[in-house]
Amino acid sequence: MGKIVIHPTDPKIVWVAAAGHLWGSNPERGVFKTIDGGKTWKKVLYRDENTGAIDLAMDPRDPEVVFAAMYQRQRKGWGFNGGGAGSGIFRTSDGGATWTELRTGLPRGDKGRIGLAIFPGDNRIVYAIVEADPAGRGGGRGEGEAPPGEAPAAPAGRGGRGGRGGAPAAATSGSGGVFRSLDQGETWEHMTGLNPRPMYYSRIYVDPKDANRVYIMGSNRGFYVSDDAGRNFRDVFSGVHGEDHVLWVDPDNTNRLVIGGDGGVSISYDRGLSWLFRINLPIGQFYNISTNNHDPFLVCGGLQDNGSWCTPTATNIGYGVSFKEAFNVGGGDGMHAVFDGDDRTLLVSSQNGSTQRLDLETMERQSIGPVQPEERPKPGAPGYRWYWTTPLIVSNFSPNTIYTGANVVFRSDDRGVSWKAISPDVTANVDREKLEMMGGPVPPNALSRHDGQTNFSALTVIAESPLDRNLLYTGADDGTIQITRDGGQHWTNLTENVRGLPPRLNISGIAPSKHVAGRVYLTVDGHFNDTTSVPTFSPARTTARRGAPSRAACRRPPCTASASIPRIRIFWSRDWRRELTHRSTAARIGRRSKAICRRCRCTTWSFRNRERRWCWGRTDAASGCSITPNRCRS
Repeated sequence: MGKIVIHPTDPKIVWVAAAGHLWGSNPERGVFKTIDGGKTWKKVLYRDENTGAIDLAMDPRDPEVVFAAMYQRQRKGWGFNGGGAGSGIFRTSDGGATWTELRTGLPRGDKGRIGLAIFPGDNRIVYAIVEADPAGRGGGRGEGEAPPGEAPAAPAGRGGRGGRGGAPAAATSGSGGVFRSLDQGETWEHMTGLNPRPMYYSRIYVDPKDANRVYIMGSNRGFYVSDDAGRNFRDVFSGVHGEDHVLWVDPDNTNRLVIGGDGGVSISYDRGLSWLFRINLPIGQFYNISTNNHDPFLVCGGLQDNGSWCTPTATNIGYGVSFKEAFNVGGGDGMHAVFDGDDRTLLVSSQNGSTQRLDLETMERQSIGPVQPEERPKPGAPGYRWYWTTPLIVSNFSPNTIYTGANVVFRSDDRGVSWKAISPDVTANVDREKLEMMGGPVPPNALSRHDGQTNFSALTVIAESPLDRNLLYTGADDGTIQITRDGGQHWTNLTENVRGLPPRLNISGIAPSKHVAGRVYLTVDGHFNDTTSVPTFSPARTTARRGAPSRAACRRPPCTASASIPRIRIFWSRDWRRELTHRSTAARIGRRSKAICRRCRCTTWSFRNRERRWCWGRTDAASGCSITPNRCRS
């Protein structure tokens, strides 16, 4: 949800800006409105299956007047397209019955993300921060063409009660940035081209008591502020954390500001001159963690956009472990923090494979990353492709041996002093320029093109067997799985051996068994592919053993699955209120047997907004049993 706006006097009237699915196209996007407190909703503004709504601004004097920022964008696991002809600013003056697209003075051509703000003291003053194609290219419509929408849109200047015609047209800007309107959106003036990383920020705020004081998010030092209506901006350095995304200005005391971002929440009581960081919010997101064997042992890990940290698991302080015991061991986006064979040496990595070795007792550190992203395997060849959370492991057999990887696997046998590539390209080396998004390839001039996805076809996982130092597995973000049994001399592609695996799913985890040679566990992340054509499986997890074959079959749609599991029977029902039908053949290790269901245990879970019922029961091969029941009542 891009924004939720509540009617100032009737809380049952709520507006929602729905951006829609990020990873695919769907019609459930646009501006929605409820007049009964959310019991029912009506889609009041809709463009197309690729365009949603990202922001709303309600007129403080007339709640029937609402501005909406529409945003065409889509992301895949391989890239991003952040704009199109669907993006634009719309206004309704009759509670959503009709809409007008506001164009005069705004950039022509394709637009991307847009943020909106209305000055509470004068509803004619509206600010917008607009991502736009600097050259005015793309499929933008010309002046006077009616915009598509679910509700009919009136021509500009002849809308509902808020429409004003006859205003002189401002010059059309050829670039994005901050725009201001003094006539409730009829015409716009380009104030500045400042628009830091639009896909990531594009939030604009106006001081509730000062129409000339404007804030925009996106400074790596804090945020930007202007005191001349957006003509000039300066950095406000919060001293807390960069990448702030949201701001609240106290309407009664505008010296009081609250910002929220990747680092947490901070409060200022002096209009941003000083800040208090709130340390009592448990909102850190860890990518990976590891432990050592100290007593008490340390837990170290990398946090999203907050570096890498360690904390003890016990303390002699009476109130227990607190944030005061935690200490920082790395910067950037913290990724891996892996102990290197002892309790004091830590390998700390950040994005794209940047790695250091750290001595926790002296805090001395040394860079040990194998190669930089701009380095190339051969002169004239493309650079290495690094995944954002680059894999990093220490061998189970020797702390001197370290593995990491880009699109090839690197090994160091001297704790990172030197590195050697031990594989060819073990990804599918997919050319993402040939892949399609929103009906076609991502054009070279696309807005925010591939922002957040520097590379594709890069390694996500490297796993070493705990039983065999020469047995390695790799997984990639393009769905490729490979194996070597001789320490990297020869590699075999296993991708097609995983039956039913859709293409280009992210291989998120590989775990060779510590107990059984040849057994390996695999996890796959499919959230990058939001499409109904991807088959889905019932959530049975099976381990195939000799003599107890496992089998899964899926047809689409609908999808059903069956599995043989030693001494466990699985039952599936699409309607848990009916009898549960047995969908598996029970088997003992080494031989098949008939079985009966002794007891059923059931659980209910939700998947894609549908309720499912799973039941399972122990089975026995009863002496003299001549029938196999196919029903089990819960």
